[in-house]
Amino acid sequence: MLVQETTTYIGPARVIEIEAERIRVRIQERGVWASMAMGLEYEPEVGDQLLVLGQEEAYYIVGILHGTGTLTLSSAGNIHIRAPQGSIDLFAREGVNIRAARFNLKVKRLEILAQVTIEKCNRAVRWVRDCFQLRAGRMRTVVKEEYQVRADRIAEWAKRDVKIDGNKIHLG
Repeated sequence: MLVQETTTYIGPARVIEIEAERIRVRIQERGVWASMAMGLEYEPEVGDQLLVLGQEEAYYIVGILHGTGTLTLSSAGNIHIRAPQGSIDLFAREGVNIRAARFNLKVKRLEILAQVTIEKCNRAVRWVRDCFQLRAGRMRTVVKEEYQVRADRIAEWAKRDVKIDGNKIHLG
């Protein structure tokens, strides 16, 4: 009886071709077809270096050593990301996009540092319990229809002229 010994390969493999659900990788100077077997959804690109294991004609991709493809974290249920003793940093050279039916943010302190801030919405409401303060080099407000300010007391100061322009000005 002839016993043929097969060895299991585990190591790096470079992607050389992608065809539907299969990925062709180069292992030790030969090309083999491999199937994705990772817990995360990854769409490899030709040239990626992946971690592959297998033997004979059954090879599986179990990790990414150096990849340029898209990695997707997906679940039919909820996803929780936690760092109970630390922090979470997100970095993306091109940008970060968040799309949801509703976005809730609960923090003790919110700091936003930006070169330019643009906000667009159909309706905005902001509730401030204590003091709302705005510091600006210049300020311009353009209102299409009606502009109302209501307060117990209004105090405005100007170092130079104050201009009020309207068809009628009602005092008292």
